[in-house]
Amino acid sequence: DHPTAENWAGAITVLREIGKFANQETLDLMRLMDRTKSYAEERDYVEYIQAADARRLPGEVMKVLEAGVAAGKLRTADVFVTEARTIASGRLAADRASLPALERDARAANATAATAAAGGDAFLSYGEAAKAADLYAIALGKPGVDTARVLTRLGIAQADIGRFAEAKATFAKVEGPRKPLAQLWDIYVTQKAAASQPAPQP
Repeated sequence: DHPTAENWAGAITVLREIGKFANQETLDLMRLMDRTKSYAEERDYVEYIQAADARRLPGEVMKVLEAGVAAGKLRTADVFVTEARTIASGRLAADRASLPALERDARAANATAATAAAGGDAFLSYGEAAKAADLYAIALGKPGVDTARVLTRLGIAQADIGRFAEAKATFAKVEGPRKPLAQLWDIYVTQKAAASQPAPQP
């Protein structure tokens, strides 16, 4: 009802504490903190960076590092910050260069669920949500897919490109430990959808 940055930070922190999530769930929760601009303390940036992992998602880690330094919550001289920046910056060019091959492999007829989902993860981490959504949809049609994880990230990608009704429908399908996480994302999408509606004419 009152979507201030402080209230979002509180809701996300409560879920983070009681959910006891592993890295992949924490990553998607911290992505919500990023979308709602509700970072409150150094720990928020640190946990996001740890969950994203500079070796796996260097582009996303660099973005969070820069945001944390700009906000005065991360210190450039801190060992954690310098190590994460060194790893991420060292991998960035090669990681970006690998995107076309990742997309080609993910769209191949014989692609596995893991390949398609990994492609989606890479594109989502660079803000290319439309391509991410396509690859997650492909992954969901494959055997052995991590359904809850891929549905969560498909919903995030749909939200990022303004397909709010689709995002809400996607988040509603998430079951298991990720369900509270999806429900919090659903609230965000509801607010974004309402804000995107034209103001009523007098």
